[in-house]
Amino acid sequence: MTARRAALFSFVLVFGFWLTLYFGWHFQSLWTDNILHFSGGVWLASLFDFFIYRTGIAETLGKPWLRLFFGLSFVALFSVLWEGYEFLGDLYLQKHFLQPGLPDTMTDFMNDLSGALVFFSFFWPRKKAFVENK
Repeated sequence: MTARRAALFSFVLVFGFWLTLYFGWHFQSLWTDNILHFSGGVWLASLFDFFIYRTGIAETLGKPWLRLFFGLSFVALFSVLWEGYEFLGDLYLQKHFLQPGLPDTMTDFMNDLSGALVFFSFFWPRKKAFVENK
């Protein structure tokens, strides 16, 4: 993945999140939140992929299952941090603005990991680095 495509995907994701909050779409449709979390998982997995190939860590990790393990761990870390952000937002805003409850948190977490698994299963078997040639 080129840096330009990664930046464009990031912009679309953040803009979609902003629109969802501004118009309250996450209250109207559960699928809006699910789509954003799924695409966030894809984005984080692609960012991990870009990083490990750009820095040469992919060769150090060697085995594909190690790359998958660390890739899913990377996505899980940021998923937990994001859910913490939503929790703190609700705590200080004193609204159920972002976190309706535990089922929503777990659904968000599973959608993030599902997006990462889709990225890894569709793009890694091709054995191409999604970065520009050095």
